[in-house]
Amino acid sequence: MVLAFLYPCLAFAQSDSSTVSKTSAGAGGALVTYLICNSQKRRPIGGWLLYFYIQLYGGALISLVILSGVRKNFDPTIWEDKALFTLYLISTIPSYIAMLAEVLVGSMLLAKRFKNPQTVNSLRIVLAASFVFGLLGLLIDSAHWPKNVAMDLLPAAMSLLWFFYFTKSTRVRLVFKEGNWDSNIMYPPKLV
Repeated sequence: MVLAFLYPCLAFAQSDSSTVSKTSAGAGGALVTYLICNSQKRRPIGGWLLYFYIQLYGGALISLVILSGVRKNFDPTIWEDKALFTLYLISTIPSYIAMLAEVLVGSMLLAKRFKNPQTVNSLRIVLAASFVFGLLGLLIDSAHWPKNVAMDLLPAAMSLLWFFYFTKSTRVRLVFKEGNWDSNIMYPPKLV
């Protein structure tokens, strides 16, 4: 259910069910994700930062599933038009590489529980590159494979949002840049 919320366009495109049940799955996933992230908001990796990691690893799993389903498209012998094959590679491979880099750098931030501003900056660079690659894929797909546009739009938009989040977030600054892993970092208990 959470994955249906994270990438609703995938769930919607792959589903044969009615629009009402597709919307229900997305809403249910949104609710579950909200409850999980909200319940952890007092922890260093909680709230929106936890949502980033859920989206990061969930999106990587979904991409692996998609990649396994379309791996035949990477065989040049099935393409009559080699220029289209080249455009297909340009519209897909950089995004997969950026996602792998995002998972690796994001995981490095979790693995190193100390001040890590350089790795945060590296993640921001990867997110910016992911956005640019998403736009490139969007341009190519809109001209040649319009059905794939939704699959380009959501990851590109999410990369841009996360870029700004990792630029402005107080939680990111406190946890990753200042190394404050105190469990009540964001929401200290109220004194009554």
